[in-house]
Amino acid sequence: MTWILILAIAAVPAGFYTYWLRRDWWFLDPINTFWPLYLMFGVLESATGLEDWRDSYGASLVDHVLLLYFVAGLCVCFGYARPLGRGLGRRLPVAKGVDEPHRFLLLGYATLALGLLAQLYIIREAGGMEKFLAVARGSVDYSRISVFTLTLIGFIPVGLLIILCTTYADGRYVFLRRAALAATALYGAWSVYAGTRSGLILTATILFGAVYGAGRRNPSLLVITGALAAIVVGVGFTTVSRGRFVGGSYNRELAVTDALDESLNWYKGSEGGDVVLGSEFGMSMAAVRYVGDEVPYDAGYMMLELFTRQIPRAIWPDKIYPEGKAWDTLHRAAGTARTVNAAGYLSGPAPGLIGKWYYMFGVPGVILGGIWTGIFLRMLQTYVRRYEGVSGAILAVGLFMFGFSEMNNPFGWVFGWLPTTGIGVFLVVLLGRKGAITPWVSAAPYGLPDDESQVGAG
Repeated sequence: MTWILILAIAAVPAGFYTYWLRRDWWFLDPINTFWPLYLMFGVLESATGLEDWRDSYGASLVDHVLLLYFVAGLCVCFGYARPLGRGLGRRLPVAKGVDEPHRFLLLGYATLALGLLAQLYIIREAGGMEKFLAVARGSVDYSRISVFTLTLIGFIPVGLLIILCTTYADGRYVFLRRAALAATALYGAWSVYAGTRSGLILTATILFGAVYGAGRRNPSLLVITGALAAIVVGVGFTTVSRGRFVGGSYNRELAVTDALDESLNWYKGSEGGDVVLGSEFGMSMAAVRYVGDEVPYDAGYMMLELFTRQIPRAIWPDKIYPEGKAWDTLHRAAGTARTVNAAGYLSGPAPGLIGKWYYMFGVPGVILGGIWTGIFLRMLQTYVRRYEGVSGAILAVGLFMFGFSEMNNPFGWVFGWLPTTGIGVFLVVLLGRKGAITPWVSAAPYGLPDDESQVGAG
């Protein structure tokens, strides 16, 4: 029964793409980052540690959780196909005007310059370039660096994205495009050196967003397969190589085949060294096992943190963290975390869609959460399609990882994306469009036909 459920989980995204590839699919739709994580949690993590899960929780509970994954996937498909998502996406306001390449390039230069200045400041704090490169992840005491400066470092990839999207949308900037490509490749190499998995993934997203975003094209299956394989190996290599890059070189003699084996072996275990700890599937197991028995249902109380986290501690010294407290309670009951965060709560793996919605409302929560996720991701897809050219590419890349976010930790984007990257993305789109006398209008600048089957083709 267990393997039948695992195969059924794998069949959900297969069925989804069988339907949508023939109708209305674009590589940069946010839903495309949801399904890989769904498969990683529901298939890879469950299957590779199956005996450990059974020993820890029992075979019947494993089957119960796998069934919830299957049901959640079906609910996402159902919500995505509902007209409500498209309707909401059409009602969101869009920026008036048309793309102006020169404006976008100036914005790209300014954004990149701010990011580089912040990076130079951090290099200076490390004692110079030589000391900064000496130990990739340990040369800087980041507790001494302001949050503002750390945020500005993220402007480097944003600036590269703006420049690349503009140069791919307008064929006049051939030299600039090549220079930006070289700079983006350098940023990706630095991400590997610094052991930053997110930076490596961001580099791939920027490149694909620029190349295929501005023209709203789809890469070939061969390109997608090759890119995914490279990202999988690259993320594994970046993780296992942390601490090995010293003084600007790789501080270990390792054959290419051995490096490949180490990179792939990382996926066989969790970062916590225990299948119960450090695993998102483990959080789903823990929620179903303990919530409703030893831990009460949260009933949505944790969602208050959507509002409380935005209030500075200078204004509210005794600020509460409803979500942090909720997961601390579950971690203590299930033993799924050991690290204590700055707020004094146990902090562990991401809860995942199934774990979080089950913790709040049980099985009905998983069903409603799956439907809402489908509606939400379809809304984003529809909204992005209302833009074209540079604006459309920048928005597509900016919203691309929302599928990942909703599977990893629903509503987590409100904390990390909206107050920082989100505001910046929409500001860039607004400032880069000519004729934005009335900044936002409710109607799309480009007609959105009832039949979107041709959008994204090519």
